[in-house]
Amino acid sequence: MLEYLNCPICKNKVYLWINACKITSEDADIPEKIFDMLRCRSCGLIFINPLPKFNKENLKKLYDREYFNKEYMKFYSINQEKISCQSNEPFSWRLNLIEKYKSKGRILDIGCASGRFLNLARESGWEVFGVELSDYVADFAIKNYHLNVFCGFLEEAKFKDNYFDVVCASDIIEHLNDPESFLGEIYRILNKEGLLYLASPNASSFYYKFFGLIARYNRRNYFVLPHHIYHFSPLSIKLLLNKTGFNILKFRLSHSRTSNFFMNIFNFNDRMIIIAKKKP
Repeated sequence: MLEYLNCPICKNKVYLWINACKITSEDADIPEKIFDMLRCRSCGLIFINPLPKFNKENLKKLYDREYFNKEYMKFYSINQEKISCQSNEPFSWRLNLIEKYKSKGRILDIGCASGRFLNLARESGWEVFGVELSDYVADFAIKNYHLNVFCGFLEEAKFKDNYFDVVCASDIIEHLNDPESFLGEIYRILNKEGLLYLASPNASSFYYKFFGLIARYNRRNYFVLPHHIYHFSPLSIKLLLNKTGFNILKFRLSHSRTSNFFMNIFNFNDRMIIIAKKKP
């Protein structure tokens, strides 16, 4: 079943078609095999439309053991004990950046996977909490690091209002059907001085433009579909954060390990890293 939608940021109904990508069995085992990628003519958000309508069980199947053992997901794998980074972002670097703005307190990592970042934060003196949809990696975080991890969706965890000093959402928002509601829930559970750490692919990067053009002809899936629903540019993510009650304190472009050697050499930044604060 498919669901047609307006732009979730500006509600615009006018789009520019970018390409159509074929979904193979290596991407996901779902009925829909071709997805159109569209760009909102108003705010520039790129998203697949129509969306596949997944129930909660089908969503969990998308993030099973097979998903976490894909080559580009190796930094999440429970079998890679020595890996201490996500994309091209060392966990120690992430924690140091957060601590430039906030001293110790309660920190929540949404999509905490195997729990390595939370384990590092706990060793540094933070009170740590995690949310993870996948039973496969959540069980590892609980059993091996003895972390407080809720397995499910953020809203199901029912955290108290104003509870956290910091919420991390790294490589999460592009996966969600309703990113505005997700940020609204984060706003609710952050305290009045709370910080949001957000990271997401940059849809204005050379990677997207180059492979978006190629995909028009070969229809290959270069964009982690159907897992990545929304593809944000610096403009569209800033608009969404402002709309949901956040002021950006730091905005940084970087490159991920999914970029190839050529793009890394010439610094085509395909990743956005953001520190934002709740508006009063």
